[in-house]
Amino acid sequence: MNKRYKIALRLFSWILGMNKHYRISKCIENKGSLIAKTKFLIKGKNNHITIEEGCRIENCTFYINGSNNSIYIGAETRLLHATLWEELDSNSINLGKHNKGNGSITFAAMEGTKIVIGDNNLFARNICFRTSDSHSILDFGGHRINKAKNIMIGNHNWFSEEVTFLKGSCIGNNNVIGYRSLLTKEFLVSNCVLVGSSGGVHVIKDNVQWQYEYK
Repeated sequence: MNKRYKIALRLFSWILGMNKHYRISKCIENKGSLIAKTKFLIKGKNNHITIEEGCRIENCTFYINGSNNSIYIGAETRLLHATLWEELDSNSINLGKHNKGNGSITFAAMEGTKIVIGDNNLFARNICFRTSDSHSILDFGGHRINKAKNIMIGNHNWFSEEVTFLKGSCIGNNNVIGYRSLLTKEFLVSNCVLVGSSGGVHVIKDNVQWQYEYK
């Protein structure tokens, strides 16, 4: 993609607004959402970005470096200052509908992995989902011990500030994840408040629900 084409994509993001279904390029489809001050940096073949209707995408960066990658954003989702990053081939980032991001969020899928986010999740600031460490750690036999893994998130979870989900981490539905929590494995609970880091993540309250106070 040459420099002139990148500039044109940015202009489209500024000018075209709500309730319009258009293709910014062959690989980027907006089905009727507001996209503003957003960059699309794409290298490779057969990559696809789909943004469903009613979304608000502002000050975001979509970065793809590889082939056969996909990014999907479900209807009525809001992302402010988010980075959606795919490196190498055959990755996918799939965000469901009615998700709300209120600050900096990074979704990074690499090495043929996927990030799947359900519906109605709420994200505070400085949150990171990352499926790979980027660099290899090997045992003395030359075998890699830190392979990339998928990240799976359920529905209606509230992520507090500075939460990090690393490769292989998963969580169920209707949870509250506390400030600076770090998850590195499956934690398939629902209706809980969780805090802590790595193996130290634990439930401090169960049988709870939460609701939006501000729209």
